[in-house]
Amino acid sequence: MQKMGDPYIPSEPELVRAKLEFAELTETDLVFDLGCGDGRVLIIAAEEYGAHGVGVDIQEGVVEEAWARIVDHDLEDMVEVRCEDFQDTDISQADVLILYLTTRTLHSLSDKLREAKAGARIVTHDFALSGWDLSEQDHWVAEDGSSKALYLYRQN
Repeated sequence: MQKMGDPYIPSEPELVRAKLEFAELTETDLVFDLGCGDGRVLIIAAEEYGAHGVGVDIQEGVVEEAWARIVDHDLEDMVEVRCEDFQDTDISQADVLILYLTTRTLHSLSDKLREAKAGARIVTHDFALSGWDLSEQDHWVAEDGSSKALYLYRQN
């Protein structure tokens, strides 16, 4: 039986852009999206920032959708997608990690994220990362006036 992760809830493209901007993403960064869904974070990172990326999701159908979108955007040379449990993913080369996971999943991932290289930036929204010192907090406001908390952490 396949393990299931957090529910797949796509983030608005404007929120994705806000998270990448908050991470100060550059073209030299390698961005990891743990729980990558349809690949929109990776696509925007590659197209708008020139950054390479790795997406990880445990749901095979979601990974297939992400890969199809990456191919449609002709980004196969910049983006990789893996169908695996992100607890098993090597994140040691990540410059930026983008997360939209539940509090429970973030808590279980807290120690794993320590494997990221020194200086790596981790951005979450809605849910804070337990066991980490918050570097910065901000808010993104949608067109409808709703607000999402953004959290930035830095690996020491």
